[in-house]
Amino acid sequence: GRPSVRKMMEFSNALREGGPFAWSPDGSLLAACDSSRLVVRDTKSLMVVAVFSNADAASKVEWSCDGRFVLCAMFKRGVVQVWDVEDTAWACRIAEGPAGLSFSKWAPDGRHVLNTAEFNIRISVWSIGNTSGVVASLKGPKHADKGIDFSSDGRFLAVAEREGGKDYVQVYRCSTWAAVRRFAVDTKDLADLKWSPDDRTIGIWDSCVEYVFVAYSPEGRRLGRYQAYEGALGIKTVQWAPSGQFVAIGSFDQKARVVNHLTWRPIEEHSHPQTVACGGVVMYREKDLSGAVSQPIAGGHASQAVANSAYQLVTNEDSLPLAVART
Repeated sequence: GRPSVRKMMEFSNALREGGPFAWSPDGSLLAACDSSRLVVRDTKSLMVVAVFSNADAASKVEWSCDGRFVLCAMFKRGVVQVWDVEDTAWACRIAEGPAGLSFSKWAPDGRHVLNTAEFNIRISVWSIGNTSGVVASLKGPKHADKGIDFSSDGRFLAVAEREGGKDYVQVYRCSTWAAVRRFAVDTKDLADLKWSPDDRTIGIWDSCVEYVFVAYSPEGRRLGRYQAYEGALGIKTVQWAPSGQFVAIGSFDQKARVVNHLTWRPIEEHSHPQTVACGGVVMYREKDLSGAVSQPIAGGHASQAVANSAYQLVTNEDSLPLAVART
């Protein structure tokens, strides 16, 4: 038979930064907040690359697509600060004023920031490039952090809206931020939307009270509708396949259904049982190290910190209590 191979899992020391964090797109840097400080570290060595001071504790951290800028959003203060990792002397501060701030995100070009005002009054599009300042104001999004999605090529933005008790989708052209199409959708209470990877379809699903998934073309033509059942909690999450030919829909009945983009009917159905039977699995249990914070690794590989890890190998699987994690 095949010789047994002992698998090892390596962990770094615990870092002091306990606030929001984000990996750079290429995974080489880690940006993490500790109160009002933003600390950027090298992933391999965990050495500090740069430190920035925010006006307040950040609620969200996000990298630009090219890994050059880091966005820190402070929702309570209504301020967004953008830092340049390559030029630490450069800084950008965006203040939304009386309208407040409930959400912030990068545009795909990495040079525009979209801020959603409180009570979903508007989405302000800010430029940090040659033409700085507000370049567009998109009125009345339905949600602050959902119902907003860019096409994969970054040319178009779809925003969910609600007017007169009816759901709509507004499509904007990102080069000019001008509205190019608006159409009503067949939902009672639109929860979210997502472009397919091939940009041919916008998938839209209803709130968790209704299991309804509807597909539209960017021009507003309904392509299909899928409803697995009625009278129970519905969709939890949706994810397109990379080809755009399938969409996986996870629901509250603990099942994931894979739907074909031509017939809009399920081709596979996967259950998520409470007990999963599988052998040969290496398991780790997290130890409670309350209040124990180690110093970062000064050079070398993260394996130097395995002995001080907050995890230990589980040798007796039968002694583990049943713990089910569902998504």
